[in-house]
Amino acid sequence: VPPPPSLPAPKKPEAESLERPSSPERQPLEVRFREASSPEEERRKRPRKRLLTTDGESILKGVIWHEILKKPKGW
Repeated sequence: VPPPPSLPAPKKPEAESLERPSSPERQPLEVRFREASSPEEERRKRPRKRLLTTDGESILKGVIWHEILKKPKGW
C-alpha cells in the first residue's frame, strides 16, 4: 500500500505569532512606587484587633466549645 500523499499543513492565523503587533493608540503602563509613610501616619493607624486571646480561661472555653460543636465520631 503506498503511503498517503503528504499535504502541506494549512496556515492558521493563531499559529503565526502569539504576540500581536503593538497598536499605536496603546500607551505603556506607568509604574509608580508608594511614597514612604511618615511616622505621623503610622501613629494614627490603629493596631489590629487580635481574634485570639492566649489567657488560660479563654483557651479552655475554646476547647470546650470545640468539643460541643464538632461532629460526633462516625458522623
